[in-house]
Amino acid sequence: MTVRTRTDPARALRCIAFAAGIALCTFAPPEAAEAQESFDRRLVTSLEFNGVVEGDERELRATIRTSARRCKSFLFQPLCWITSSGIFEEKPRLDALELQRDELRIRVYYWRAGYRSARAAARVESDGDDVKVAFDVDEGPATVIETLDLVQTDSVLSARQLRRARAPRPGVPLDIGEIDSTRIRIESMLWDIGYADAAVRDSVVLADTSARVTLQIEPGARTTVGNLAITGNEQVSERTIRRLVDLPPGHTSSGVAT
Repeated sequence: MTVRTRTDPARALRCIAFAAGIALCTFAPPEAAEAQESFDRRLVTSLEFNGVVEGDERELRATIRTSARRCKSFLFQPLCWITSSGIFEEKPRLDALELQRDELRIRVYYWRAGYRSARAAARVESDGDDVKVAFDVDEGPATVIETLDLVQTDSVLSARQLRRARAPRPGVPLDIGEIDSTRIRIESMLWDIGYADAAVRDSVVLADTSARVTLQIEPGARTTVGNLAITGNEQVSERTIRRLVDLPPGHTSSGVAT
C-alpha cells in the first residue's frame, strides 16, 4: 500500500512521538517496568549503547535524559580519581519514568534520521548499591529516498543554483533534518534575489522502505522597494545614508531594477 503524505517536519515529529508514546505505555512489559522502578533513585555509574551502527552515540547521549556518573570538568579529573565528592563529580540518579521516556526519545531520533522501525530497550543492572544502564538498540532498515524532485512553479533559479541547495541524493536515508535544511537553503536563495514571499513545500510518498520526495518551489511575486524612510540620523546626512544603502525605489533586494 502506498501512502501519500504532505509533510510538515515539526507536525510529523509530534505525531510519531505521540503514537510511539502510546505504544510504549501500552506495550511495555510490566516486568521490565517493575525492575526499573526497583532501582529508582540509585546512582547511575555507567551508561552504554548496544547495536548503534548508523546513529551517533554522542547525539544519542545528548537526546536522552538519563546520564551516568562523571567528572564535572576535565580540569577536575585528577581529583575525581581520588575522591567521589559531589563538588567535582556529577552524580545522576536513576529515574525509572525518564528511562522509559528515553526509549521513546531514541526511537524519535532514529525516525527523524530515516530509520522508522528502530526500537530501543533499556536494561538496568545492579552495581553494588548503584546501577548500570544499557540501551539495546535495533536500528532496523532505513527508509531510503528513491527519487527527489525539485519542481519550480516559476523557473527563477538556475540548475546551478539548485545544486547549491545540496538536496539529499537518491539512495540515502529519508532524513527529515536534511530535507528541512534543503528547504531553508532554497528559501534563502529566493529571498536574496527579491522573492520575500517565497515558500518551499515538501511532499513524501512512502512505499515500504522507500520514499519519493518532491520539493515544490513557489517563488511568489518579486518584492520591490517602495519607499525608504530614514529616521534618527543626527551625525550623518540622509543623502549619505541613501547612497550607502543603495536601495532606491523600484529595486529588489538583489539590486535589479524592475
